[in-house]
Amino acid sequence: AAADERELLTLATVTCLVGQLYAQMGEAQEWLVGRGIARAQASRYVTAVYAGAVSNSQEAAARAQVAAGDAEGDGSNSDVFRALVAEQTAGGINEQMLVAVRDGGAPDAFRGGLQAVHDRLQAGRAGGISPAPSVQPTSQPL
Repeated sequence: AAADERELLTLATVTCLVGQLYAQMGEAQEWLVGRGIARAQASRYVTAVYAGAVSNSQEAAARAQVAAGDAEGDGSNSDVFRALVAEQTAGGINEQMLVAVRDGGAPDAFRGGLQAVHDRLQAGRAGGISPAPSVQPTSQPL
């Protein structure tokens, strides 16, 4: 639970990631379809991969919480995502993708997008949320 309105607004900012997540999943699906995989099969597979990743992060967070005696959920498992990234095989395909995305500037764009949404929500708190910038669907990779 959020301690105050400021914290709630900051936490709520992360809800903007849902559309980006679906777009990323759609790009993966289209990549598979472009290589001859049936659209329905590609959709099921991509969904399963992402569901598995989310499940793994939930399980890792729960294990870290138990191991740390963090029954209250006070944050002792706060580095769970860094730990999961660190578990990726050195020189493996996950590390290859991490490097490609990082070198392509995605982390900076990601943080910038979060900040822009947060700024918009903050402005709304002060007097009304402005309309979102127009976003057109793209076939460009995310």
